[in-house]
Amino acid sequence: MLIAVDANNTGQGIYMENGSGGFLADLTFVGGNFGAYFGNQQFTTSHLVFVNSNTAVQVHWDWAWTMHDFVIEGCENGLVVTGGAGGDHSTGQSLGSLILSDTIIANTPNGIVTSLHAENSTSFLLQNVGFFNVKTAVTDSIQKNALLAGGNEVYVESWGFGRTTNKNGAATFVNGQHIPAMNRSEALTGVKNDKMKPNLFTRRRPKYYDVSSGKIMNVRALGAKGDGKTDDTAALNSILSGAANTSSIVYFPFGVYIIKDTLRVPMASRIIGQAWSQLMGTGPNFEDETKPRAVVQVGRPQDPPGIIEIQDMMFTVSGPTAGAILLEWNARESIKGSVGMWDSHFRVGGAIGSNLQKNDCPENSGKVNPKCKAGSMLMHLTPQSTAYLENVWAWVADHDLDDSDRPQIDIYVSDATNILMGMIQTESPYYQPVPHAPQPFQTGLFPDDPTFKDCSASDFRCYSSWALRVVDSSAVCVLGAGLYSWFSDYSQECVKTNDCQRRGVEVQQSSDLWIYNLCTKAILEMVTPTGGVATLAKNNVNGFLSSILAWLEGSEDVTGRRDFPGFHVHTLQGLRNQAVPDTCKTALSAKIICDNWVYNFQEPAYRGSLGNTTLTDSVCDKSCGESLKSRFDDLSSACNGYDVAGDIPTLHGGRMWAGYNETCVKDTKTSEYCNELILDFTTVSSIKDMPRAEMCSECYIKRLAMMQSSPYSYYSDMYKEDLELVYKTCGKSGPTDIPPPLVSEPEQSTLCISENYYTTTSNGETCEQVAYLNNVSTVSLYHTNPQIFDCSDIPSGKKLCLPLSCGEIIAFSKNDTCMGLEEEHKLQPGDIRRFNPWITFDCGNLKGASEFFGNVLCAAPQNGEYKHVGPGECGDTTTPHPDIGYTLDPVDPPKGSTVATGTTARCGRWHVAKEGDSCVTICLSGSIDIALFLATNPTLGTSYAKCTSGLVQGKAYCTGPNYYWQGRDEL
Repeated sequence: MLIAVDANNTGQGIYMENGSGGFLADLTFVGGNFGAYFGNQQFTTSHLVFVNSNTAVQVHWDWAWTMHDFVIEGCENGLVVTGGAGGDHSTGQSLGSLILSDTIIANTPNGIVTSLHAENSTSFLLQNVGFFNVKTAVTDSIQKNALLAGGNEVYVESWGFGRTTNKNGAATFVNGQHIPAMNRSEALTGVKNDKMKPNLFTRRRPKYYDVSSGKIMNVRALGAKGDGKTDDTAALNSILSGAANTSSIVYFPFGVYIIKDTLRVPMASRIIGQAWSQLMGTGPNFEDETKPRAVVQVGRPQDPPGIIEIQDMMFTVSGPTAGAILLEWNARESIKGSVGMWDSHFRVGGAIGSNLQKNDCPENSGKVNPKCKAGSMLMHLTPQSTAYLENVWAWVADHDLDDSDRPQIDIYVSDATNILMGMIQTESPYYQPVPHAPQPFQTGLFPDDPTFKDCSASDFRCYSSWALRVVDSSAVCVLGAGLYSWFSDYSQECVKTNDCQRRGVEVQQSSDLWIYNLCTKAILEMVTPTGGVATLAKNNVNGFLSSILAWLEGSEDVTGRRDFPGFHVHTLQGLRNQAVPDTCKTALSAKIICDNWVYNFQEPAYRGSLGNTTLTDSVCDKSCGESLKSRFDDLSSACNGYDVAGDIPTLHGGRMWAGYNETCVKDTKTSEYCNELILDFTTVSSIKDMPRAEMCSECYIKRLAMMQSSPYSYYSDMYKEDLELVYKTCGKSGPTDIPPPLVSEPEQSTLCISENYYTTTSNGETCEQVAYLNNVSTVSLYHTNPQIFDCSDIPSGKKLCLPLSCGEIIAFSKNDTCMGLEEEHKLQPGDIRRFNPWITFDCGNLKGASEFFGNVLCAAPQNGEYKHVGPGECGDTTTPHPDIGYTLDPVDPPKGSTVATGTTARCGRWHVAKEGDSCVTICLSGSIDIALFLATNPTLGTSYAKCTSGLVQGKAYCTGPNYYWQGRDEL
């Protein structure tokens, strides 16, 4: 814009009086009294150049303005900021907040002139600004004094005045001082000017001046109609695919292009519209709220990094479209800024053809019309994606209709890093809090959906949308934000009292977080960090709005700390190849907000005392139970009918929830943990010997009944017998049946290597009695017979397979040691462990074996001769030796062999398959149970009958897994 260069000239390049914008970029102003004279509610201006103007730019009013990458050269005044906010609760149109960043002011006597330097005045921030040959960098025009001196070279990293919340959460007014500056990571920065830090990265919309007309594909010329009636999905998908493969540009002439199934924008796409050409999703594919579906999908999650360029498009819907995701963005950049979208917007409702206008969805109807649920989400940037977004508005109609897309949230940053937001603006839905958020929508369909469960039932202001949420994220910077709440149930009375809703910005478990020039209206809590102290709007009133120059509580440390950071059972990346819906993947990958100990509950086991009250209190935190239940409910809904890696989706979560409940149950009279009370019960060898008062106690009955009630619990025939006895003895009643198994049990082996059996003849026989009668080890007897649940009480009529008999048996007690037994029975050093491979290296599990299995050990080899080879040696590892299947230490497979895929490396004995082998002969020669053989060699499958057909000659199979081959350290 060329204006006369004359000291008396009154010309102006731009005069902007008012509005609710907006974005300007890449303009040059030469001459004039004012290069630009600005006023607006909120605005972003980037890369404006001013040369030889009397005043380069003057701002006479705003609520929030972000100025970036200005060059001011040869002017009398650089930036003039006048008017002020006008004092507390002023309704005048004066200046609220302003950021000037990445700017050079040169050869200009007065760099910045302001009349706003006072308590409760404008929030004014300079970041990465260089003054070169400037007499005064910042001048107070009222006091006529310099706030910041000029000079030949003055670099300002970060300076300003306004109210701040520092890293410790303390609030204060900063009166023209250094303000801590954000960390400018390489991912967020671009060009670097001399003597300054690198500018924040920008990339203006592509111009395509050098692209030949032959490389431009007009969708109308290629079969798309754009008439607002015809389904253009197939035609557009074909055009977009062809254009990406030929590096062509796809041109959408003005029109409404109907999309009835997902429009897929492949990587390498370049799209340009005309006056916001509309892509309108409609039809049954987008109606199911529980199955959100993308109207437009940019890239696929599995696509490699590349290029995406979209400009001048509009994304919209024609209702009912409760399940619509207007734009799903999966693209990843190959170089910085190579995937981006410019001057493109989202509009839901309020327009002819949307079926979402006032007559369709009137306000204050007293009920929720399902047809007025306009969408699930406007724009979803999926995990691993990157995006450069410039001048993008996501708008839900508030003039003709105000039905939010998904009312919990406007802008949401979750599990993200390297995020820069410049001048964001949000408005809360006008209908809230009727109904209470998150109604009328279902939560759990997107990662970390807010639930509003922490809202008090009496606090209706709490049930309104979050304007901004930052959850589990790092390296996030907000350079200007206007977050407004204008209504409560369509009434504006709350604007007068500035209390339309309770909370605006939520922060959870995030760090390296920088929020500058945050402005809010009618929101009581400007920033609410989890577990912290909220920053209140009433303490930061700045004219019509409330504003904070800088919120720095998360700048150096984690802020919004939860009691538990939480953990995942699955990740979205790990689930990428699972054939389940995206909503199921979201539920599976949801973070569990619990003590990390709860992760161990995935493995089925009896849940006893944790031995530490502090740990138990942490594990049993109420919020953990809520998190487990929420995840379980979401999985039950989103994953119904699917399996994940062969398991039902609720398996691990259900076990953790059951483990939580069984660990945390308390006695109603004493409020003590039941497991702690049970721990102090009288020690007996059998439940039959329990004192009646203990057996019939509330806690003991409750614990067994809880196990029976959940299919995710460790309830078995043994506990069934216990519960039946308890009910009978205590005069109680209740179900005792075993719930159907959630996981298919492997076939029980019918193979008995010794071919010798023993049938119990009376109730109450013990493993020890059977062992003495048949010259076998008690532990071998137990492991050979899965039907033995309690070695102290084997029911009558049980047919037991006898393990190979010991050449000699000996008795031992819980106080014995291996060395002591070897000395007492004149055995060689190491023999006790050789004849009983389940014994650990330090012999530390003898005591537990004595108490649980009985006191009989082998003191000679089982069913064969044994050649002593010296302490600690294993002897020949390629020739099978008879034992109960387990070995102590791993050894290398035979030389020249290849281990079968998936076979455990924790193996002390190997067999190389040869012609004529069968699984039966291998198990017989290796003295290994076939079920254990299949478990340690998974390529053989799970069917005993099909095992032999899976053998591959030359492959090495494990026939002697270490006792700890699965990583467990119990007996």
